[in-house]
Amino acid sequence: MDNLQENLNTRLRVTKKRSEIIEVLCELQQSVAQIKVWQNNQGGRKTNDVIIISVNSVSDTFLIQSKDNVGFSSFTDDVCLYFTTAHKSILLKTSIVSILPNAVVVSVPKELKIHEKRDRLRLHFKTSKMPIISFKRPILYGKSEKIWDEQIFDISSNGSAICVRSDRRDLFKVDAKLKIDKIAETKVDPSDLYAKVTYSKQVILSIKQRKQVFYRVGLIFNRRIELAEYFM
Repeated sequence: MDNLQENLNTRLRVTKKRSEIIEVLCELQQSVAQIKVWQNNQGGRKTNDVIIISVNSVSDTFLIQSKDNVGFSSFTDDVCLYFTTAHKSILLKTSIVSILPNAVVVSVPKELKIHEKRDRLRLHFKTSKMPIISFKRPILYGKSEKIWDEQIFDISSNGSAICVRSDRRDLFKVDAKLKIDKIAETKVDPSDLYAKVTYSKQVILSIKQRKQVFYRVGLIFNRRIELAEYFM
């Protein structure tokens, strides 16, 4: 048993980055991944197969639903809840906020363990060397599209955290969807890449020795991208 736990720990890395945790939960929701949850209480281990219905980055909660409509009558809100995906690539421990008839509201965990795979590579950039991501939106009552740029804090194949100017904050409200035109000056091909806003958080950055207010905005892509196509 000890050897099994040791092998598991060497294969999993722990992340406490809120942006990455939110992104992983959104990925699981988007892919309708099957998740096993369980509680250990006096009556023994209670298990259920669930899917994530929604992720709320404002209240730091997410909603799970029983995959087979089994319900959660055997679960209690005073015992920790454990999650793992079907292929054992993600492991987390959290608490129940409330139990509904056919769903459960759960707290976003403070940390989770992720199986380290090449397709989970995330690139991080210094403030002075952040690449550009370009967005497009239709101009009302016209056929042309307006394009504007933001800077990238970090990016993976599934999403990104970007730096948004305070005067453009309203363009990046949670759940807003934006079409992406370019990443790091490279045109997106095929041109069907969209980003959904998962969170927005105020940050203070020092630009040319002056402190300025920006917003760190989390994005999840509607499809995977190959980082090598944009960052060589």
